[in-house]
Amino acid sequence: MVKVGLLQFDVAAGEVARNLAVVEEGVRRLASRGASLVVLPEMFSTGFHYGDLPALAREYFGQTLGTLERLGRETGALIAGSLPEPAEEGVYNTLYLVGAGDVIASARKVHLFRLHGEHRHFAAGDRAITADTKLGKLGLMVCYDLRFPELARTLALSGAWLIIVPAQWPLARVEHYLLLCRARALENQLFLVAANRSGKDEKIEYCGSSLVVSPTGNIEAQAARGDEDLLVEIDPARVREFRDQMDCLGDRRPEVYAKHLGEKQGRVLGRAEAAKVTAEARARGLKVVFTNGCFDILHAGHVSYLGEAAGLGDILVVGLNSDSSARGLKGEGRPIVPQEERAALLASLRSVDLVTIFDEPDPLKLIKELRPDILVKGADWAPDEIVGADEVKSWGGRVASVPLTEGLSTTKIITRAGSLKRPK
Repeated sequence: MVKVGLLQFDVAAGEVARNLAVVEEGVRRLASRGASLVVLPEMFSTGFHYGDLPALAREYFGQTLGTLERLGRETGALIAGSLPEPAEEGVYNTLYLVGAGDVIASARKVHLFRLHGEHRHFAAGDRAITADTKLGKLGLMVCYDLRFPELARTLALSGAWLIIVPAQWPLARVEHYLLLCRARALENQLFLVAANRSGKDEKIEYCGSSLVVSPTGNIEAQAARGDEDLLVEIDPARVREFRDQMDCLGDRRPEVYAKHLGEKQGRVLGRAEAAKVTAEARARGLKVVFTNGCFDILHAGHVSYLGEAAGLGDILVVGLNSDSSARGLKGEGRPIVPQEERAALLASLRSVDLVTIFDEPDPLKLIKELRPDILVKGADWAPDEIVGADEVKSWGGRVASVPLTEGLSTTKIITRAGSLKRPK
């Protein structure tokens, strides 16, 4: 059994010392009653004090995080809450999960609430974050993220049995909040705990209503609208019991959804990050497809080839030969297009999910790092010549050949361009 404590209070905009004093007292109260996890509201230290937000973030970030770490060490409880995180690219609304004096995980708010202008004051996160803790794997989201079922589903598929949601949700949309909390828990068959703020600021009155929702979508406990401590005991075993009874996650058909989403946007990542993404994708039951090449002067043949490759699985990763690697294969004067530009062009294609650059003459080392389920090469490659084929087969994957578009190649384009007469 796990005791979850929710600290619901009226966050005073810009009054960091006052807010931290409330947090200190509240965490100690809940921990003394046996809470092993205490969840705080969104932006609990500063509120949405936009006039001084960058300065507040820089000045109080270390003190605020240090307070959580100290409380975690002294009480033994895990503590979660979001605060402004200063960074070179701006300020993030970041949910920190702290335990035993250390940061266990942090999740930057992915979806910014444009209606209240958050996009003008915050940078957006770009990762779905789960945390391995002494209580098991926990998923992290922040307030407006509740409206986007894809994020909660990703956390569930990554192994979370409970999702933590700090919030500053207004009274005007309290019914949305209650419905979304229940829906995210029910559709993913897990627990969801949301700590909302109480009180009001100059323009908005908040709904309080911090709550715990069960895997079956039932509200286990719910606070009223004012300041309140909520302590709820929950049984993680109920997640497995419900999933064993009705295996909704196991009955998913990701190969069908991927064909129709139409929202794929490729990213260019370093190798370590790419390996992490592919590992997370496999953990969610997705099929990772890998192909590689120089892709110098992207043409219609490339586009057709990559489209065919993408159709073989759920996520297409392209290993791109660096400039030095391509030069070693193609000779001096190549590539025509620098690696950064080639990578950006590939990432812009709807079929491509991820691009990563490698310096070696062949992609064998990269393939071992990414461990794709399907290795794709052009039909001009003989099966016994495909680099990485044996390795992919050794971990249960397969190799696929895709026909090339006849008459299209970068070399022919370069030759044709060289034969053009310059205007006098």
